[in-house]
Amino acid sequence: MNKDNLSQVETPEAFEELLRKHGLFREDDVTMDDLGSENMWVYTGNDFAIDPEFMASLELSEFLIVGDLSVERFDVAAALDDYGVFAVTGNLTCQDLIYATECTALSIAGDLHISRVAYLNCGNSVLQVNGNLTVGLFYDDQCSIDVRGEEKSKLDRNSSVDDIAAHLGVEAGGRSADDIIREFFG
Repeated sequence: MNKDNLSQVETPEAFEELLRKHGLFREDDVTMDDLGSENMWVYTGNDFAIDPEFMASLELSEFLIVGDLSVERFDVAAALDDYGVFAVTGNLTCQDLIYATECTALSIAGDLHISRVAYLNCGNSVLQVNGNLTVGLFYDDQCSIDVRGEEKSKLDRNSSVDDIAAHLGVEAGGRSADDIIREFFG
């Protein structure tokens, strides 16, 4: 990650315009109603790395990556506090996604590809994908989801506990699917 590719956005109107330019703004989304504070940032490039300490130092309210994001495990809460927007103009690719925030928007202009597990337990939050969503195990506990492309998942929360455990490479051991997922994300 090149920190020279990071710039602060000065006004909520300017940040909203950037979201609109890339097809990421949703008029009817409550998480977009309160855009704006002094902590709106844009990163330009395909080499962004989520560093929780660095992200916390920015005290982000909104963050836009102009480019693609590829990470092993994407924990939305490590990148953005409750209440805010995390957006990517390209594709987001990760092995695992954990989305457990109170009132945020995770907005992807391209495709979202999660090779292993997506765990969503995020109250008033919304996952928006303009492209396709592909995921091995899609475990939505409570999240609004807006996928405009094709949605494909091998398993979901209605799958058997044994299938979910096998997908994660663990033994079910009499545990519930919820317990297995929570333990997986530690």
